[in-house]
Amino acid sequence: MEEGSFKQAITQPIPKFASFRSQVPITNKNLIGFKDRNSLNDQSSKSQHQSQTQDSDNHSDAGHGKHRKHQSSRGESHWKKREEVSRSRQTQNTVAVGYWEDVPETFVIDKRGDPANLTYGRLHRYQVPSYRRSGSGSVIGISSRHKIQRDKSNDETLILYGDLQGQPIRRDKNVFEKILRDSSKEVSIRQDSSVFQTEGHNVDYVPFGSSRSKRRKRGDQGGSDASETSTSADESSVNYRSIEGKAKPTEDPEDFDLQKTVRISGTDNNRWLESDGILRREVAALSRKVDIEPANGQLWIDLINYQDRLLGIERHSRTTKAERSSTAEIKLSMYDKALTKVTDWQTRECLILGMMDEASKFWETSKLAAKWWKVLRAYPGYVSLWVKYLDFQQTTFSTFQYERFQDVCQECLQVVKNAKLLTDISTTLEAHYHEIQAYLLVRLTLSMRESGYSEHAIAIWQSVLEFNLFRPHQYMESGEQGERSSNPLMLKSFEDYWESEAPRIGEKNSRGWNYFDTNAGLPLELEKDSLPAVLKYMQTLEPWEEAERSQALQARKPARTTDDVEDNDPYKVIMFSDIQPFLIEFSSDARLILIHAFLAFCHLPPPLILTNSPRHWWRDAFIRNEALRPLEGHLRNWNISKSTSHATDVTTYHDFRDTLSTDSNIKTGIEFPMFDFLTSSDSLFTKDWYSSFNAWTSECGDNAGPVEIGYVSRILRSLVNAEGVSDELAEFLIAFEFQLTPKVARKTAKTLLKKRASSLRLYNAYAILEYRLGKIAVANSVMATTINMSRTLNDNSQRDVILLWKTWVWEVMEYESYQQAFQLLLTLPDSEISPIVNSVCETEIKTSNRTAVLRTQRTLSDGRDSMISLGHYYHASIYIECLVLLAYLDSELSLEAAFTNFASNMALILPRLLPTSTIQEHLHQFRTTLLNYHINHVRSCKPGLIRSALSESIQLFPQNTMFLSFYAWNESRFRIDDRVRSIMQDVVLSDAPSRNHASPESVVSHFFAVYVELNRGLTLGSNVHAIRSTFERAVESSVGNQSAALWKLFFLFEHSRHEEQRAKGVFYRAIAACPWAKELYMLAFRYLGGILRIEELKGIYEAMVEKRLRVHASLDDDVWEKLGARDVGSSSLRLRA
Repeated sequence: MEEGSFKQAITQPIPKFASFRSQVPITNKNLIGFKDRNSLNDQSSKSQHQSQTQDSDNHSDAGHGKHRKHQSSRGESHWKKREEVSRSRQTQNTVAVGYWEDVPETFVIDKRGDPANLTYGRLHRYQVPSYRRSGSGSVIGISSRHKIQRDKSNDETLILYGDLQGQPIRRDKNVFEKILRDSSKEVSIRQDSSVFQTEGHNVDYVPFGSSRSKRRKRGDQGGSDASETSTSADESSVNYRSIEGKAKPTEDPEDFDLQKTVRISGTDNNRWLESDGILRREVAALSRKVDIEPANGQLWIDLINYQDRLLGIERHSRTTKAERSSTAEIKLSMYDKALTKVTDWQTRECLILGMMDEASKFWETSKLAAKWWKVLRAYPGYVSLWVKYLDFQQTTFSTFQYERFQDVCQECLQVVKNAKLLTDISTTLEAHYHEIQAYLLVRLTLSMRESGYSEHAIAIWQSVLEFNLFRPHQYMESGEQGERSSNPLMLKSFEDYWESEAPRIGEKNSRGWNYFDTNAGLPLELEKDSLPAVLKYMQTLEPWEEAERSQALQARKPARTTDDVEDNDPYKVIMFSDIQPFLIEFSSDARLILIHAFLAFCHLPPPLILTNSPRHWWRDAFIRNEALRPLEGHLRNWNISKSTSHATDVTTYHDFRDTLSTDSNIKTGIEFPMFDFLTSSDSLFTKDWYSSFNAWTSECGDNAGPVEIGYVSRILRSLVNAEGVSDELAEFLIAFEFQLTPKVARKTAKTLLKKRASSLRLYNAYAILEYRLGKIAVANSVMATTINMSRTLNDNSQRDVILLWKTWVWEVMEYESYQQAFQLLLTLPDSEISPIVNSVCETEIKTSNRTAVLRTQRTLSDGRDSMISLGHYYHASIYIECLVLLAYLDSELSLEAAFTNFASNMALILPRLLPTSTIQEHLHQFRTTLLNYHINHVRSCKPGLIRSALSESIQLFPQNTMFLSFYAWNESRFRIDDRVRSIMQDVVLSDAPSRNHASPESVVSHFFAVYVELNRGLTLGSNVHAIRSTFERAVESSVGNQSAALWKLFFLFEHSRHEEQRAKGVFYRAIAACPWAKELYMLAFRYLGGILRIEELKGIYEAMVEKRLRVHASLDDDVWEKLGARDVGSSSLRLRA
C-alpha cells in the first residue's frame, strides 16, 4: 500500500495500539504541507496535554496540597522531554519528506496483501509490536489483592493468586510456596470487545490505570468493580451491587477449603479447577474403606498414592527436595501400617516394593542397605524384591563392586529357580518366572559387557542357547520340572562339550552340542585365532586410553587355550565353571522369551509380536544403553556437536525442517536413533524412517557394535533351524540379511522356503524382498502363485493368505499406481488368480463398478468377523487394514473416508481386546504408514487431520516412537504453536494418575525428548538453556538417572559447548549414578585431560580398579609419579574438540 511504503520511507517508530486504525491514504497531492500539518498536530497535542496538566494540578491542589510543588517540578521536566522528542521527530519527518518529494516515482501499490495471513491465519507474531504489562501484576477490573502468577500464565490464560478472604498478602519464601501454589486460582480472561468500541479509537494511548477515582466509593468492598464477580452475560449469579437485593446463599459451603470444583466458562479454553476439598473428601472416603476392609491391599495402595495428589506433587512437574522427603516419610508410615494388616503375599510384595522405593528418596545409603538386608531375610521368596535389590546394588556408588554385583545376580537367579520348583505353581506364574530369569540374564550380561568383560557375557549366551535349544535327543524328554538341569549325566556331557573347545554356536564351522555328543571320539576341526598383544604398561595417558578402546573392541568373543596370545589375560578364556551358575532351564513354551532376551542383548529389535511379550525390556534404562559404544558411529545422529558460539549463550542447532527436501521428493518422518514400536513386515523390510533396523545399522553397520555381525548372523541361522522355532523368527532372519547383504538374503529366503514350503509368511517375506530388489515381475508372480497354492493348505496355514493380499496391494500402490492397486484388490473374492489378473500391473485399467466393490467389501467383512469369532485378532487386524485400503482407494485417495472406515472397524474389534493391546497398537501403526504414503504420493493433506490422528495414537501409546517421530516432523513445518513440547510434557513424560495406560516409565521417552530439543532449531525456540533443562529433567527422573547412555549424551553436550566446568560436574554425577559403566570413566581421560589434575585422573583410575572394572593395560605407580612430575598443561593428554 502507499501508506505502508510511505511509513517505511520516513522511518517512523513502530505504531502502538490505537494507531493501527485505518487512516486516510497519503497521495502525492497531500505530500505538500505534511510538515505544516505535523507541526500543527504537535502544537495541538501539546496544548491538549498542557490543559490536562492544569486540570490535574487543580485536582491535586484540592486534595493533596502538600505535594503540589513536587508534582509541578516533575510535570515540567516531563513535558520538556516530550517537546524534545516531538522536535526530533519533526526534524526527521521534514528531512524524509524533502527527499521523497524529489523521487515521487518510488511509490508503488502492493495488492498482494500480507502473506502471513495465508501462512498463519493471522499476523506474524514477530511483526506485532511487543508490550509489557504495567501495574506489578495487577489486572484491570480485578481487586488489587490479586496478582498475576507469571510463571504459570501464558498468552491465553492468566493465573491469579491472592487472599480470597480479604486478608493482606504477606511475602513468604520457600516455606509456604506449596500453599500459595495449591491455592492459586486459574481464570480464563475473555476479551470484551465493548471496551474498544466505546473508547480508545480517537486517542493515541490505552489507559492501564482505573478511570475512576482511586478513593474507595461507598459500597465498594475490597475495591473491585463488577468485572470481578461477573465473567459472562448469561451468568446466573446476582451482583452484590445489583438492585435485585441481597444475593441468595449458594449451595457451596462457606469454607473456601471445601469449595466444589468450579468451571470457568466464557472462552474456548474452558478449564476445570480442582480445590483441595475434593481431594480431602476422597481421601476421607478411602480411609473409611480401609478401616472397614483393612486386609484389602489395593485400598491401601490407592490411599498411599493419593498422598501425592493431596500435597500437590502430581500436579506440578518440579518439586523441592523437602516436599519429596516429607511426602515419602508420610507414605512410609502408611506402608508400615498396611503391612501389619495385609496377608496376601502378592499384595505384600507390591507394598514392600513401594516402601523401598519411597525410602530410597531420602534415606542414607547405609540405612537403606540395612533395610534391604532385613527385608530380604524376612521375605526371601519374593522375586520382585530381589530384582529391585539388584537395582540398588548396581546404582550405589559407595557399595558397588563387580564381583559383589555378580554374586547378587546369581543369588537372585537361584531364588527364581526355587520358586519355579514349587508344586502348586500356576502356568501364568511359571511364565512370569521364566520372563524374570531371561531379564536377569540380559541385565547380568549387559553389565558384564559394560564393565569390560565382554568375553564372559558372550560365553554365557552361547552356553544358555546351546543348553536349551541344541541339546542331544536323549535329554529332550523330561519328567518333572527341574530334573533336566539337575541331571548329572547331562551336565557332564555339556561340560565335556565346553571344555573340548569345539566350535560353539555363532562361531565358524559350529555343529553344536548334539553333533558333538552323537559323534564322540571324532577329531575336531579347530581354528586358531591370533589375538593382538596387550600393552601391559603405559608411560602416557593418551596411548593408554586408545589402547583400552581398541582392546575392548577386540574382546568381543571368548578365546581358546589354543589361540596364539602373547599375554596371559585370565579373562579371555572362559571355563565351564564360569558359566555353570547361569545354565538356566527354559521350557519349550518359554524359548521365544529366551530368543527375545538374546536380541535385546544384541540391541536388535524383537521379531513380530503376536501376543503380549516383554516389550518393557526395550524401555529399561539398564538395557537401552546403545550410546555407550565408542564415539565414532551412530552418535552423529544425535547432533551433539554443533556450530557453537562460546561468546554468547545461543547455539545454532539442526532443524527438523531440514528434512523437507527442496525437490519433488518429500522426506517424511525423522530417523530417531532409538526404536520403540511394534515390529511388522513393513517395518522389517522398509528403508524408510520407520525401519526397525535403522538404529541398529547406524550403531553396528560398520561391525563396531557390541557383538560382531558375523556372530549375530550365524547365531540367528542356528536358532531358525532349531526345533519348535516359529516362522516369525525366519522372517526376521531374512530381513536382517537384507539389511546387510541383499543378495545373501535372497539365498537365505530360498533355502528356508525349501524347508518350510507351506509357510505363507515366508513367501510373503520373499516377495517383499524381490520388490525391494527391483524385481517387480518376479514378485508379482510369487504373489499370484502363492495365493493359488494356498487353497491346498490346511486351515491354519490358509489364515496367512490375507497377509499376502495386503502386501501385494500395498506394493502395487508403492511401485505402480493406486488405480492398479484398486483393481487388484477387487479380484480378492475370485476363486483363483488367472494370468490376466496376474498381469494387472502391466495393462491399462478401467474404472470398476460398484458391484465389485460391494462384493470385495462383503468378503473382507466376513473374513474379519470370522477371525474375531475364532480369537485370531492379528489376522482380523489384517482384514481391517484391507478394508481401510478399499475405502481409501475407492474414494480416490481420501483420508477422511479411510479414517471413517478405520474408526468403525476399531469400534467393532476394541470390545474384544485388552486396553491398549498390541493389536490396537498394530492398527494405529498401519494408519501412520498410510499417512506417510498419502503425504509422499498425494501431497494435498490437511495438517489438522494428520495432527488429530497422531494425537489420538500418542494418547493411547505415548511411548511409541513411530507416532512421536511422525508427529514431531509434522509439527516442524509450522511455527505457530509448540505442540511437540506440550505433548511431551503433558502426555509422554507425564506421571499423572489420569493416564489411560499402565505401561511403566520408559527411558526411550526421555531420549526422544532430548533428541527433539537438540534438533528443534533456534528459530523454533530452542537454545542451550532449553536443551540443558531437558537433560536435567531426564537425568532427575527415576529411569533416566539409571541410564549410563543418557549421562554420556549429557556430558558430550556440555563438552561440545566448551563448558569445561559443567562437563566436569556432569561427569562426576554420571559415575556416581552409574558406577558399573566403564565408558563413563573413560570420558575423563579422553575429554577432561586439560582441566583435571594428574591427581584427579589418578583417583578416577583407582576408582575403576576399586570397582573391579576391566583394565587391559595397567598404569603402575611409577607412571603416575612421572606424570605428576610434569605440568598438567604439558601432559600428552589434551582436551579434544
